[in-house]
Amino acid sequence: MRRWHLHTVTLLLLTLALAACPPRTRVTVAEPEPPLRVGITATTPPLIFRQGEDIVGVEADFARALAQGLGRSLQFVEVPWEGQVTALLDRRTDIIMSGMTITVGRQVRIAFSEPYLSSGLLAMMHRRNKKKYDTAKKILDTTDDVGVRRGTTSEQFVEDMMRDARPITYLSHKDAVLDLRRSRIEIFIDDAPMIAWLVSENESEFSVLRESLKREPLGWGMRRGDTGLRGAVDEQLAHWKRDGTVDQIIRRWMPFYPGLRENQKGEDSYSGG
Repeated sequence: MRRWHLHTVTLLLLTLALAACPPRTRVTVAEPEPPLRVGITATTPPLIFRQGEDIVGVEADFARALAQGLGRSLQFVEVPWEGQVTALLDRRTDIIMSGMTITVGRQVRIAFSEPYLSSGLLAMMHRRNKKKYDTAKKILDTTDDVGVRRGTTSEQFVEDMMRDARPITYLSHKDAVLDLRRSRIEIFIDDAPMIAWLVSENESEFSVLRESLKREPLGWGMRRGDTGLRGAVDEQLAHWKRDGTVDQIIRRWMPFYPGLRENQKGEDSYSGG
């Protein structure tokens, strides 16, 4: 009887002690933000390319600044150019930052940020042909072979606007430059930043027409449903335009950029070398 009584008292004291203890607070640990997966095709200097093992260029600097502004780590995802939109829609990347032109056709499938650069298409040729192609009209009317990168707006431009020319497509600008050097093509047309970069590296061999063939805005592609990300990206971009970050990054990699100015026809003119 006494043993039962002691057992009962012990249970009662234990129950009272537990009741007197404050409730345990559950600590919620915030999940870290996932990395920002940036789709790139690192073959387009000075916009995005490799220097040794490093990924560098205008887009690389913007991507690092964007990830920092969003409080996320950065993951570059290398994708073949023709697979960029598919990779984005398949959720293998979150944003395309690879020198992509904002076009009506692309806007059918994906959404774009506000433009960060007004660029255009330029034509480069061997120096010995500088006088042969000294106006945009002469280039548009040519019947010669014209090099373009496959899947770019330059390919579409040649097909639509240079009906008498024969477009020769390349996966790499390096192959196009090699063929231009060997006179297998007479002209190479691509985005103004790349053409200016290539000519600056090979001034003794090549020249550039200082007149834009077509004006093009560059921006960053995202999925249409990712409105939160798109809003945050545009907010960052607007801030960078106000504080000078955009000009600083562009001028770092494109010191010739002040030579890209809008002419009276609303097109870009290149007044560099």
